[in-house]
Amino acid sequence: MKLNTLINEGEKIQEYIGGEKSYNKKALNDRGNRWINKSITYLQDNYPESVLTSDFISKSGESHKNYHDMVSILKGLKDVEGELGLLDY
Repeated sequence: MKLNTLINEGEKIQEYIGGEKSYNKKALNDRGNRWINKSITYLQDNYPESVLTSDFISKSGESHKNYHDMVSILKGLKDVEGELGLLDY
């Protein structure tokens, strides 16, 4: 899984949740949970000791999930990966 893909998926979920249209809440929650699980797997595989991984896991465990914050964490990691030349577009 590529980091850019995770960011794009997270932004779409964030858009659906913040939008005015009515969506199937269960389907949206399931999609959000799948995205969270994929993101956590990516972070634990690539950055197991990072504070960003800990922050993401903490945010994902909150009862009211803030997708904006979780996407922001991934975007911050993207900036770091870009600086280190590790980003796989």
